[in-house]
Amino acid sequence: MTGRIIKVEEDMAQLQYNETYDFERYDQAMYDVYQQEEELDQVQQETNEKEEEHDDSSLLRLIVGVQMYLSEQPCASIDTPLMDLQYKMYTFLKQKACELGVDASVLNQGM
Repeated sequence: MTGRIIKVEEDMAQLQYNETYDFERYDQAMYDVYQQEEELDQVQQETNEKEEEHDDSSLLRLIVGVQMYLSEQPCASIDTPLMDLQYKMYTFLKQKACELGVDASVLNQGM
């Protein structure tokens, strides 16, 4: 009888150990998944920021190019679509300046 009690106690101890070990493995697995998701989110956010910077720089180069072209043309030869584009670019720059906290009235001095 004593042997059976010892065997049952050993089995119970083993079950408790396995249960504790399983909880620890589960917790570690959940933590690993969380860490991977955080790292993925961070990489994705950095990628998005780089894409936004790239998009803005391309757009700014386009704006500067159109402005240079328009400044080299005599006023009479400037066609209406380019003037419309120039106004849209001016509006875009003004909006970006406001978002960055720059005084937008400075942009009005150049017009």
